[in-house]
Formats: sequence, structure tokens, C-alpha cells
Amino acid sequence: MAWDPILVKVKVIVGSLTTLGIGNWFIDKKPKPLFDEYFHKPTLIDKPLLIGATIFGWVLVGFCPGPVIVAKSIGSVKAWIFVTAMAAGLALIWFYQHKTKQ
Repeated sequence: MAWDPILVKVKVIVGSLTTLGIGNWFIDKKPKPLFDEYFHKPTLIDKPLLIGATIFGWVLVGFCPGPVIVAKSIGSVKAWIFVTAMAAGLALIWFYQHKTKQ
């Protein structure tokens, strides 16, 4: 039987969703986080999230934030481009959010 890379993706997705489910279960049991007033949990996948993901990497080089760390560690140029774009996107969002609060 030949190796099928789709099985790796399925295992990663199932593992991620399981971890997320367990983590959310524990979070829902706590009244508030240790170092903030409330939990900042996403409630939906909205237009800004999709636009940001499209502009800053996922469509550009085909990585998501988790696996890019592994790819970066083996010297992938595309991974470094993604991390740079992701950092730029995070910086833009941070500046935008702090500018609109003033």
C-alpha cells in the first residue's frame, strides 16, 4: 500500500478539533482568565478573517500558522514569506485597533 498524505491532513484536523473542543470545555468552566477581564473567543468566521487570511498568506503560499513553523525550521522560503506576511498583518491590525480606540 502506498503512502497517502491525505491521511496526515485528516489526523491533523481531527487532532486539532479534539484539542480545541477540550480546551473550550475547560475555558467554559472558568469564570475569567488569569490575566484579563474576559475570554477573547472567536464567535464566527467573518469577512475580516477571510480577507486577512487571503491577503496575508493562506492563498499566497498555502500555509496556515501551525505547520508553517515546521516548514520554516527546514528552511522553506515560502514559509519565511508567510511568517513575514503574517507579522505584517498582525502589526496592521494592532495599529488599526489602537488608532480606532483613541
